[in-house]
Amino acid sequence: MRIKKSIRVGRVVLNFRFELYYKKGVETIGIYDLCKDSKHVIFLDYDNFRYEWIIDELRYIQKRFRLSDFYLFESSEGSYHAVCFDKVSNYELHKILQHTNIDESFYSASFWDYGSRVLRLFPKGKKDKPHFIYHIKSKWHKREKSLDHIKVFKHNYDIDINSTNAKELGQVWMIKYKTEHNVGR
Repeated sequence: MRIKKSIRVGRVVLNFRFELYYKKGVETIGIYDLCKDSKHVIFLDYDNFRYEWIIDELRYIQKRFRLSDFYLFESSEGSYHAVCFDKVSNYELHKILQHTNIDESFYSASFWDYGSRVLRLFPKGKKDKPHFIYHIKSKWHKREKSLDHIKVFKHNYDIDINSTNAKELGQVWMIKYKTEHNVGR
C-alpha cells in the first residue's frame, strides 16, 4: 500500500510518501560496529571477491592506518567479513572504508544508518553462520580496542583474539533482522 501526500507551506511544497509492505525473507542476528563511546570497530563486507586480494588489501590498510590485527570470516562461498577491533571515529572509519573494495551497499548503508554497520553472526536461511578462516597479524597495537566486541566474537566463534589495549564499556548492540539477500547456499 502506498500513500502520497503533498502539502504547500508558503512557497515550499513538502512531499511525503509512505509505503507499507510485508517483507518476505529469513531472520538472522547481527552485531553493530558501534561502541558505547560512539566510536566504531572496523567491519568490512566483501562479496564476490578473491580471498588473496582481500588479504593484500587488509595488509595495505593495516599499514596505511596503523591498524592492529584483522580476523577474516567466510560468510558464504566467495563472500567474506573482516573485523578489526580497534576503535576509530566515524570520520576515520569513512577514510578507511574509502580505501577498500567492500560491497557498495555495505559502504553506502553507513550514510543512512547514522554511521553504523552490521555483520551477521548467525545462520541465514540455508547458510551457516560465517566461519573464521584467517588471522592477519599486525605490528601496530597502540589503539584502544573494544573488549565488548571481542567477547562476543570469542564466544560466538571460539577463537583467540588479541586484546592488547582492550577496554570494556559494558555494552554492544545486536539486531535481529529480516533479509531476502542471498539466503540460499
